[in-house]
Amino acid sequence: IIKGAASAMYGTGALGGIVNIITENRRFRDKFYLTGSLGGFFNSVNTGSGTSLAFNAGDNNWFAKVRGSFRGASATETPDGTLLNSHFHDNSISASLGFKPLKNHEFEVNYQKYGGADIGLPGGSAFAAAAIARYPTANREMYSAEYRISGISSTLANISVKYYHQVIVRDAEVVLPTARLLPYADHFNDGVTLTSNWLIRDNYRLVLGVDAWQREMDSRRQRILNAKKDSVIHERPVPLSKFRSGGIFFQNEIDNITPNLDIAVGGRFDLINVTNDPSNNPDFVVWKGVLIPNPPGQKPLWPAKDETNNSWSLNLAALYRLGSGHQFTFNFGKSFRSPSLEERFQFLDLGGLVKLGDPALKPEDGWFYDLGYSHYSNTAFWKVNFYLNLLQNMVVESPGFTFQGRPATQFVNFGAAKLFGFDLAFEVQIIQPVVLFGNASIVRGEDSKKTENLPFIPADNGTIGFRIKALSFVQASVEVHGVLDQNKTAPSEKATPGYALVNLALHFTPVALPFGTLNLSAGVDNLLDRSYTNHLATNRGLIKAEPGRNVFVKAQYIF
Repeated sequence: IIKGAASAMYGTGALGGIVNIITENRRFRDKFYLTGSLGGFFNSVNTGSGTSLAFNAGDNNWFAKVRGSFRGASATETPDGTLLNSHFHDNSISASLGFKPLKNHEFEVNYQKYGGADIGLPGGSAFAAAAIARYPTANREMYSAEYRISGISSTLANISVKYYHQVIVRDAEVVLPTARLLPYADHFNDGVTLTSNWLIRDNYRLVLGVDAWQREMDSRRQRILNAKKDSVIHERPVPLSKFRSGGIFFQNEIDNITPNLDIAVGGRFDLINVTNDPSNNPDFVVWKGVLIPNPPGQKPLWPAKDETNNSWSLNLAALYRLGSGHQFTFNFGKSFRSPSLEERFQFLDLGGLVKLGDPALKPEDGWFYDLGYSHYSNTAFWKVNFYLNLLQNMVVESPGFTFQGRPATQFVNFGAAKLFGFDLAFEVQIIQPVVLFGNASIVRGEDSKKTENLPFIPADNGTIGFRIKALSFVQASVEVHGVLDQNKTAPSEKATPGYALVNLALHFTPVALPFGTLNLSAGVDNLLDRSYTNHLATNRGLIKAEPGRNVFVKAQYIF
């Protein structure tokens, strides 16, 4: 996890930070291996269940792994009743294959596929109150290939080139009292990255690289009026458009530049090009099977545009070890983010509030500061970070607009914004079988010019709990997660009350079985069946009531 703008290697636009998740990393090994796992879970709050199966194999010259999963759930139950249209069913499969064609050469290919069917959408401000919305189908498919050469010289540790191609297809259906809407979109992503790792000295590592990628979007929407079923109105939520980016980046990491001090310096420069075709509203109409390219009432929506941005980003990090497990950290970053295709060209009209983009949006840029302290010992862990983020031209969705006489929101540049706060986490072993743990987070968001609160800021929140291993075969944990009232809201937002949730969990000691081990866990989320509202979900118009009491069971057999 990399917070803030300290992410030069991962691309412009990573303004908030990076989370890199590696579920399994079994690669080459000295001897042949064959392992796997079979897992499953059940949740009572939505009668949700799922299974997963994985296999891993390889030796010193090759490796392979494959994983598949299935999930399904009915509508979620809340203390206030059933959350209608919150069901889903999906499946996924991923596979990797690697081998060594030559000494110090590695070639790896990856494949991922996700498929969803009949995925309900509980609601949102873009939907009319009486709308029923769902994804009949949603699919994602990704291919990638990477070639790596290691041990090139005493200075050049390795060099790699990676190419990826990803396609995301989403078909939606919105049923209104007066019409049926069928939005769908195809997203195409292609990219290539060349990275080299250098060992200047034993304590001096340098990463140099270049990358280029493109995102292309083709979205359409069919509008079938109940009163005119012979007529199909075709619209474009986002015009046919492309977002291209090419950049060069570096990252220096120097350990013990002075006794107990490590530093890292990184940066990148990007050239970004955004283009779109012109679009009209409606795009065209089909009347009794006959295409009408220029129907009466057609109006220009977005003109053709070709815009180029250049950006530079810089990050500096330092870690100072004070001794006896104490250390201080400092992170500084200068960030840049070019508005996305949706923020520039969005046109959502699904029977509720109209949501619009703005092709004239300016790129966001900002300065990020983070100061942290942490302490590690055999019986305790403490970590606290204070941060300040200063942003210019922050892109936010603002109400108060109209579109053809109807209320609308539009993405706008917010001017100058300031976010500041702190994160805290700790664990303390009180006595041998009991561990006290907790965390807390406070953030404030302000418009620096208007002295107004920023929208979509989470309320102050924290968690405190105990982990107890009173018996040899099980570890129990109980935690209380509390959220305060959020009344520091933007003018367009509604305040939300605070709440507290109690969660319980049991983690059983792995059980030895033939050819493997069995891991079991169970628990209860929201034990008291508390009715509560998530501030962010509510202000996005999505969900007014969160899940009620949920009893869960998880099992995994590793062989």
